[in-house]
Amino acid sequence: MGARGRCADRVCRRAASAGLLACIWLVIGAANASGSTLWEVFSPEGPSWQGRPEVATREVSPPVAVDVPSIVSGTGRGTLASEIVGEVVEGVTGQPTPGPVDELALSIAADVGGGVWVATPSGLSRCDGHGWVSFARSEGLTRGILRNVTPDSRGGVWAVGDSGAAHFDGERWTQYTGLRNCHFVATAPNGDVWVTAGHMTAYRFDGASWWRYGPEDGLTGNTDVIIRRVAVDRSGVVWMGCMYNEFHGGPTYNLASFDGNRWVLYDLPESGVIERTWGMYADSGNRIWVGTDRGLAVHDSRGWALYGDVPFEGAQTITGDPAGRVWVCGGVSCEVGALQGNRWASVTLDEIAPGPLAIDAHGDVWLSGDNMRGVARWASAALPTAVRTDFGSLEPVAVQRLGAAPNPFNQQVEVRFALARPGSVVLEVLNASGQIVTTLARGDYAA
Repeated sequence: MGARGRCADRVCRRAASAGLLACIWLVIGAANASGSTLWEVFSPEGPSWQGRPEVATREVSPPVAVDVPSIVSGTGRGTLASEIVGEVVEGVTGQPTPGPVDELALSIAADVGGGVWVATPSGLSRCDGHGWVSFARSEGLTRGILRNVTPDSRGGVWAVGDSGAAHFDGERWTQYTGLRNCHFVATAPNGDVWVTAGHMTAYRFDGASWWRYGPEDGLTGNTDVIIRRVAVDRSGVVWMGCMYNEFHGGPTYNLASFDGNRWVLYDLPESGVIERTWGMYADSGNRIWVGTDRGLAVHDSRGWALYGDVPFEGAQTITGDPAGRVWVCGGVSCEVGALQGNRWASVTLDEIAPGPLAIDAHGDVWLSGDNMRGVARWASAALPTAVRTDFGSLEPVAVQRLGAAPNPFNQQVEVRFALARPGSVVLEVLNASGQIVTTLARGDYAA
C-alpha cells in the first residue's frame, strides 16, 4: 500500500515451492477500518461507477441452542437416470467482454485459481482479475436461464438452469440434457456433483452416471415443497434445503441430509426454527449454516443453534472467506457483512439490496443486487472484526488484502504494508482453503 507520509515496512520471503496459490493477510491490532475504499462496479459495458461503502461493527446476540425435530426417512441409494445424456462441445474458449455478459447477476462463485464466475440470464462470465471472458448459450451452455454456478476442485465449473446442467473443464463444455428446472449445484469432496431440481427431486453425478433421488429414497414427499439449496460438508454429508408455498396443505419437513446410507429430515413448520431455507453454506469446520425466516441456524456435532438478530433473517447468500469468517447477505435488513464469533461487521451501499455474494481466493468481496447494473468488487476488504490475543481478550483489528510483487511469482515475492500508527502485526500466508502456510512477520511495529 505504502501511501505518502507513512513509513512502510518491507517483508521479503522465498516461497516454499513454485506455483504456490496463497492469500496474504495483514492483521493489525487495534486498527480501525475507515470505510474509504470503493466498490468498483463492472457492467456489460465495462467498469461503470464506484460507490463508497458504509462500514460499521456491532455485537450480536450469541447463538441460542434450539431443538430441531428430525426423523430417519429412508435409506434409498437413488435410481439410475438413464434419460440424462451428455453432449461434448469442443473448442469453446469464450469471448473477451468488457464486463459480465448481462447486467443481472443470478449467481456469483469464486474458483480455486482466483477467478470469479457470474451466472446471468444471457450466459456465463469469468473475471480473472485482469479482464472478462464470457460464454454464450451457443457455445455449449444449457439453454434457458442459468440459476447457479459452482466451480469444482479441478479448476472446472458447473452451471445449472431451466434446461439442465453444463460442465466446463477449461477446454470443452459438456451439456447434460434430461434434467429440468435445476436450481442449485454443489460438489462433494469425493468429486460427486449434486443438483437440486424442483419438486421432490435431486440428482447426483458420479463422473460416469446420473442418479435420481425422490420421496421413495427419503426426500420429503409433499408436493408443495420445492427442493432448492444444496451444500456438501467436509465429511461428505449432503444437505438440501426446501422452500414451501405459504398456502401449503399440511406439515412437511424443511431440510434433508444424506450421508450415503440414510436420509434424515429436519424440522416441521410448527417448530418455527428452519421454516423456509434461504441460503446454505458448509464451512471448513464442518458446520452447516442455514438462512431461515427466523435467523441463521448453525449445526455442528453438538446440535443446532440460532442467531436470531435481524440481519440474519431470510439470508439468501452465506459463504466464507480465507480468514475463516462467515459472510451473510440478502436478508430483510439489506445488509451484507462478516460474522466472527458474536461480532458483526456490516457493509452497506445506498439503495442497493444485496443478492448473490462471493469471496475470491484473494479475499476480495464480489456482490450484486437490486439497482446495481452488474457486479461490484471491493478490492480491499478491510472489515473490522475480532481475534483472541495471547492475553485472552478480544480487541478490534483490521484484515486487509495486500499487494504482492511480482504476481504471479515463482520463488520470491515482496509484500509491503504500512501502519498509520504503532501496533501489533501478524503477516500470514493462507492457502485457498484458509489454512496457514507460513507466517512472514509477527511483532510490534512502529508507524
